[in-house]
Amino acid sequence: MEQSKNNYNRGGYGAGNTRGGRNNGGRDLQIQEVPVSSSKDVVEHSKNDAENGYVPIKRPDQGTLAIRSVSLLVNHFPVKYDPSNSILRYEVDVKLETSSSDRSVKKSIPKSDLRLIQEKLCSDYPDQFPLLKTAYDGEKNIFSTVLLRAGTYNVQLFGKSYICTIKYGSELRLSRLQDFLNRNAFQIPRDVLQALDVVMKAHLFREKVSVGRGMYPRVHRREDDLRCGVPAIRGIQQSLKVTSNGLILCTDYSHR
Repeated sequence: MEQSKNNYNRGGYGAGNTRGGRNNGGRDLQIQEVPVSSSKDVVEHSKNDAENGYVPIKRPDQGTLAIRSVSLLVNHFPVKYDPSNSILRYEVDVKLETSSSDRSVKKSIPKSDLRLIQEKLCSDYPDQFPLLKTAYDGEKNIFSTVLLRAGTYNVQLFGKSYICTIKYGSELRLSRLQDFLNRNAFQIPRDVLQALDVVMKAHLFREKVSVGRGMYPRVHRREDDLRCGVPAIRGIQQSLKVTSNGLILCTDYSHR
C-alpha cells in the first residue's frame, strides 16, 4: 500500500502546472501546458507585421550625393500629341472589277496590293485624299486628320481596274487617351491607340517592306550579304505603349 501511494503522488500534479508520469523506462514525463493567445493578441501581431512590411530599412548614415552622372541610350521615346485633336476613321472596301462572266468568282486581293491601290487612289485624287494626311491599315480602315469625300472611286493598277468604296466610320478623340493617362478613365481606348499606331507606321509602310512585325529596306546593301546566297537584312520594329509616364514609342532592331 505504501508503494502504491508513492507512485500515485509521483504521477499527480506538481509545481509549475505540469503533470508528471512514468514511462516504461522508469523516467518521468512532464507535459507543459502552453497558454493560448487571445484573438486580440493575434490581431495586434498581424497589424504590426503589416505596418512593418511597408517600411524600408533605414540607412545607418545620411548617404552621399552622386558626383558622377551616367548617360544611357534607350529605345523608348515619349510621344507628344494634342489632346484637342481628333482622328477620323473611314471604312474602305476594295473590289476587283470583273466582267459579267467572272463575277461569280470572288478573288481576294493581296495585302501588299491593297496598299498600292490606296497610294494610287491618293495620287489620282489628291484633293479628296491627301497622302500625307491619311494613313491606311492595309485592310478596312483609312485614318485621316481632314475630312474625306465618301463615295465610289475607280483605280487602275497593273492593268486591272479596282472599285474603292469609301464610307465615314467614326471620330476618334485623342482626349479619351489623355483621360486614361490622367486616371480619369478606367479602360484604355483601344481604337484611339490603334489609330495612332497606324499613323506612326504610315511613312514606314511607304518607304519599307513589311514582313511580319518588322520593316525592312527595299534596297539591298552589299555589306549585308553573308555569301552563299544568304543575306542578313536589317530592319526595325516599333509599337506604341501606354505607361505611367505617358505614351511611349518603342523601337527595336529586327534581323532576317
